[in-house]
Amino acid sequence: MAHKKYQSMQIIEEFRRSGQKELLDKYRFKHNGETEYGKINDFNLQNRIDLVLELFRNYSIKDKPLIRWILKQEIRCANKISISIASLELCAFMLYKVMTLEDIYLLYKAKFGNTYDNSFELDVELIFGFDRELTKQFLKNTETKKKKSKVILKMIKGYEKRCKDNPEAFKSRTEYINYFENRKSINLIRELRACLEHLLNEN
Repeated sequence: MAHKKYQSMQIIEEFRRSGQKELLDKYRFKHNGETEYGKINDFNLQNRIDLVLELFRNYSIKDKPLIRWILKQEIRCANKISISIASLELCAFMLYKVMTLEDIYLLYKAKFGNTYDNSFELDVELIFGFDRELTKQFLKNTETKKKKSKVILKMIKGYEKRCKDNPEAFKSRTEYINYFENRKSINLIRELRACLEHLLNEN
């Protein structure tokens, strides 16, 4: 376990310096080729969990390319394999923390682009970005990805309509970051460590 952690630290540091995606080959989603339920898996799942846990300990805006890359792998994994999405949730939050408005599209895909678990477990505050009104203005005025923007805008307005009588239904960005870092992430990290123990015992 300690060796894996050291490897992940090295990869993170090297990717920060070089940005070479070849460094990430052993963290890429790789289906094991099985089709029977219970046997389907990702050859690189353990490596990627190690990487996510290490990155979550210390990340910044300079890690955004890596965060986006991992999140895309987690989305692919969640779409193909029935497993915990705790790693995907941590990645989505990291992107939220360092986001620009253009990252709304990937965050939306993380929540709504795959399974029921994703849409249920990932918090809608991720899609609200810095501020709901600012995000809605961005989606209304953007000159690119107009079709996707309309879909996301409709989703946000739908949430607002359903919760119009409960103004405290949604957390502000500051409140959400505090909630995630001090409460939710603790449970997600615990879940991922238990998953790692299970994977190690299987091997």
